[in-house]
Amino acid sequence: MILSKVTDLIGNTPMLGLPIPGKNATLLLKIEKNNPEGSIKDRMARNMIVAALKSERLKPAGAVVESSSGNTGIGLAIAAIEFGLRFIAVIDHHAAQDKIAVMRAFGAEIRYVEGDYREDEVAVVERQRLAAEIASQLPDAVFMNQSDNVANASAYFDFVREVTAEVDGGLDAYVGCVGTGGSMTGIARGLKLYNPRTKAIAVEPAGSIISVAAGCTADGVPHARSD
Repeated sequence: MILSKVTDLIGNTPMLGLPIPGKNATLLLKIEKNNPEGSIKDRMARNMIVAALKSERLKPAGAVVESSSGNTGIGLAIAAIEFGLRFIAVIDHHAAQDKIAVMRAFGAEIRYVEGDYREDEVAVVERQRLAAEIASQLPDAVFMNQSDNVANASAYFDFVREVTAEVDGGLDAYVGCVGTGGSMTGIARGLKLYNPRTKAIAVEPAGSIISVAAGCTADGVPHARSD
């Protein structure tokens, strides 16, 4: 099959099965790094833009504004090229320089939040506030607001379809990292439709919003949550 756009390469990533020694179980790794921009966030970035265009909330040749630490921004930058949109990424000191460079290479405009933050502190609230403010000041601009955007979670139903098509009998558990919670919400919801007993385990780093609110384990080790 010959594809016509880079974003046509999103999804249908391979899965690697590794037997767990001493147990009648297999660890399955979904290789989301094989998405064109290197992360699972490629799925939701394009899906949010497509949904916004279909609803006419986002106008052709309009602008997309989003708060990002890097992966979502990269996904939105490449999707913006596909649809002829302007993209503005709002970041803080926590964003990796290589990811900023990739966003810029794809034509993204970079805006930094101001303020004094700890090295391990992510300025999510201020990023979102600034992104909303920038979008409100520009004509035909939309703040994607991935944290509250239903097209974030729904983007991962394709992920679920891919997994369930390859795994006979379904999964006992799914383990995933948590940022905004979109991928975990969408994947967990989808997997439980196939098998309500599938356990979803969310892994988050120390310093995340949820960790700060709920507290880490006594020794400071990041903790996991399950639903």
